[in-house]
Amino acid sequence: MYSGAALNYSQALVSLAKERLLLDGVLKAAQELVSSLQVSELTKFLSHPKVPVQAKRDIMKRLIPPESPPEFFNFINLIIDRRRIDILPSILDAVIDEVMIAMGYENVEIISALSLSAVERETIQTGLEKSWRTQIAVKYRQNSNLLGGIVIRRGDQLIDGSLSGQLNALRQLLIAEVLIPG
Repeated sequence: MYSGAALNYSQALVSLAKERLLLDGVLKAAQELVSSLQVSELTKFLSHPKVPVQAKRDIMKRLIPPESPPEFFNFINLIIDRRRIDILPSILDAVIDEVMIAMGYENVEIISALSLSAVERETIQTGLEKSWRTQIAVKYRQNSNLLGGIVIRRGDQLIDGSLSGQLNALRQLLIAEVLIPG
């Protein structure tokens, strides 16, 4: 899911944040920065090798909420100094996932053909939390190749509740019946 470098950087920050009881602040700062980095022109600018390091630091200082822990600012400066700004979005995604795990949540990805409404998202999350008896942090993604329904990824487990998955399961059942008549 993440590159080895992105995972190493994220684990280092989360370990420090956990030790210093800064998980909430790091989570909020990472989420804000991920949101800001959605602007492609900004990421192109920050990744450009001719942009001075200090200019990159100044932009990041404006993007990060001022109440963020100083350790987060230092971490971002380290990423800039090491010229790893190109993988910053991946690092931040990994930071968010790692913080959620450290806070006792289980990361789950829900893939749907269409965008889910807030009510649908809440219903699905509440149902899964009750069923699994754990708090979950959900990431939603769309895949237009799905015919309908949802696919849930929980760690290594894939629960295919999509229409195409159900049709495929039915097809496999029919093939098995033809090859091995009952």
